[in-house]
Amino acid sequence: MHLRLEHHQVAQLLRHTASMAPQEACGLLGGKGGKARRIVSIDNVAAKPSQRYEMDAPQLVRALFEFEREGLELCAIWHSHPEGKPLPSAEDIRTAAWPDVCQLIVGFANGKAELGAWRIASGEANRVPLQIGSSAPDLLPEEETGQQRLAIWASAAVAVILALWLALTLLPPAPKFP
Repeated sequence: MHLRLEHHQVAQLLRHTASMAPQEACGLLGGKGGKARRIVSIDNVAAKPSQRYEMDAPQLVRALFEFEREGLELCAIWHSHPEGKPLPSAEDIRTAAWPDVCQLIVGFANGKAELGAWRIASGEANRVPLQIGSSAPDLLPEEETGQQRLAIWASAAVAVILALWLALTLLPPAPKFP
């Protein structure tokens, strides 16, 4: 897993997150192979938006359908920490629901903007390589996701079952005993 953003995309994220302070801003990144192509800002509807984020559900669903229609993958879920570092909070780790999607955090500790990319799964946060700019070298092909591995195994199981069924239906009838 990796994430790549262009300089103008980082500038767009920084402008938007700074304009939303002291509330946390949030949204999605759509792209392909970890390379962001589209940034979507989504309203934070949390009861205490200065302390956590909760994406507006209809906007979230609409953005995911738009990504699908445009042939994009969900590259990352992003949000800001208006007065903190770009590290996942305990709340971020507790509420992370998509372990195969990168979490991008824009932090503004001491007024300095920083970005951090994370994979959060099973209560653990692990840093993800984050590259900014098109001059960054190409990364290795992305690993298969859990959903992709499951689909491969399910396809193999269906193929084995169909092969067995076909073999059994092509057997000659059993001889009759007197």
